[in-house]
Amino acid sequence: MKILWNKALWVERYLVRLKRQKSHSEKFLEVIPGLKEEVQLQSRVNVLVKHYHRKKLREELESISSYLLSDPSKKDFQRKIFQIFK
Repeated sequence: MKILWNKALWVERYLVRLKRQKSHSEKFLEVIPGLKEEVQLQSRVNVLVKHYHRKKLREELESISSYLLSDPSKKDFQRKIFQIFK
């Protein structure tokens, strides 16, 4: 398991480096067999994690806003917020 974790970290570092040095990194992909596929998979995983995190944040913000903007005891707060955006 440690080998897989180290490999994942190595691929992650490679992705960061890829953004900086495009031509050098592409040559590096050709030298190590299987690395290109692993980099593509890791890149897809990063995108999925980012989308999942955004979705969770959006859900949390919606629940907070529905609580703050629909609770009758929060009328004063609601009025202040609406005045900010007028």
